[in-house]
Amino acid sequence: TPLPAQPTNLSCWQTATFNDATCSWDVTGTQTVQPTLACYQTAVFNTTSCSWDISGTQAAQPTTACYQTASFNAATCSWVISGTQAAQPTLACYQIAAFNTTSCAWDVTGTQAAQPTLACFQTAVFNTTSCAWDVSGTQVAQPTLACYQTTTFNTTSCSWDVSGTQAVQPILACYQTATFNTTSCDWDVTGTQSVNTITQTAMGSYTWSNNGQTYTASGTYTGVVENCIAQVLNLTITPLSATLSLEVFLDGYYVNNSNPSSMRPARYNNLVASGSTNTGSATDVDIITVELRSSSNLDVVAYSVSPILQANGSVQCVFPSEALGGSFYIVVKHRSAVPLWSANPVSLSASTAFSFANNSINAFSDGDPTITPMHTLVSSLYGIWLGELNDDGYLDAVDYASLETDINLSQYGGLYLLDGDLNGDSYVD
Repeated sequence: TPLPAQPTNLSCWQTATFNDATCSWDVTGTQTVQPTLACYQTAVFNTTSCSWDISGTQAAQPTTACYQTASFNAATCSWVISGTQAAQPTLACYQIAAFNTTSCAWDVTGTQAAQPTLACFQTAVFNTTSCAWDVSGTQVAQPTLACYQTTTFNTTSCSWDVSGTQAVQPILACYQTATFNTTSCDWDVTGTQSVNTITQTAMGSYTWSNNGQTYTASGTYTGVVENCIAQVLNLTITPLSATLSLEVFLDGYYVNNSNPSSMRPARYNNLVASGSTNTGSATDVDIITVELRSSSNLDVVAYSVSPILQANGSVQCVFPSEALGGSFYIVVKHRSAVPLWSANPVSLSASTAFSFANNSINAFSDGDPTITPMHTLVSSLYGIWLGELNDDGYLDAVDYASLETDINLSQYGGLYLLDGDLNGDSYVD
């Protein structure tokens, strides 16, 4: 009997052995067990390679944040991500936070505003609601000042420095009181001194017992306070003399165009030139005679003086006190002139002023319009005519003989002025 044919449908893993006992083919061999597969794998038995072909790829691990980890879950066949980002820290009002993926932490930025500069009386607290500094504190109120005070706030001591001093009370008279006035900021001085007035008359002079002073002129005088009462003297002095202040010019001695009007100081120059040790004043012109003639009898010379005429035309004539209150014609005489009379009587007081120099109507005239009692020197200035040399009371050609004689003799003044020296240069020429 022929051998049965070996089976042909053997799998790759099987072998066939002929069993003589059974007279059949024994097929042996077992397919390889399918390997354990991951959840994402499948297996197919490859009859060519007689092994299992496994296919399938695990899902790629997802990108994780720095704080995360990933584990593949075979049960769900997926990646399980775990880990939590750190909580953002609590921020101050002025801060912001940004998560730093490099350091895997929160970066906090922002700076609290600087505390403002505070006055000494202030404090500052940061307000987290308004995110600003709350400044509190009030400067101490400026103190009430006296009118004379000023104040400055002292930031070192944190207080007001007050300066200024009340004005010193003035020195008061015995009858005064002083009150400080806060409105005017000054002392108000009040009080009026009582006055004791004494009325006194005296002849020539008076010595006041209150102060020991001697007075020679009438007036009101203040003495020494007695018992806080002012002492006042109303004094009337009857003078011992009558003074006549006279103005008169001698025409030949007048210096033309002088300003102010002036005469040549002939007497002084003559005495200096003669070598005299007593030359007098540098303004001495010449000696004149001033008479006071009775207004009731022109022949009566009541009083007469011989003062020195000054370059400015002034001359002081002092008469006895008996002349006070009298009314007289004033007569001016010079050795080389016709006497000059006042046009009217003049009443004499303790101090009387009279001028022939600036008013021609003050000089007496006999009414003849061709004869003028004074010579016009310049406008509004008049002087006595000089040239009456023979004392006959007239100024005429007869006087020339005396002048001619002195000229021929070349007369020079010496210690005394000569009658023929009509311009005061000490020469008769």
